[in-house]
Amino acid sequence: MTTTRPLWGYPLSAALLLMAPFDVLASLAMDIYLPVVPAMPAILRTSHP
Repeated sequence: MTTTRPLWGYPLSAALLLMAPFDVLASLAMDIYLPVVPAMPAILRTSHP
């Protein structure tokens, strides 16, 4: 009989602590980036296709 090792041997709280900063950074990046989108064609001197 073989014993299987769990895929993630750490508690759920450790996983959340590792993943939460990435979620916060992704949300922050989107909040910073979105207000500039309407001005991008003028900044890049292009036209809307």
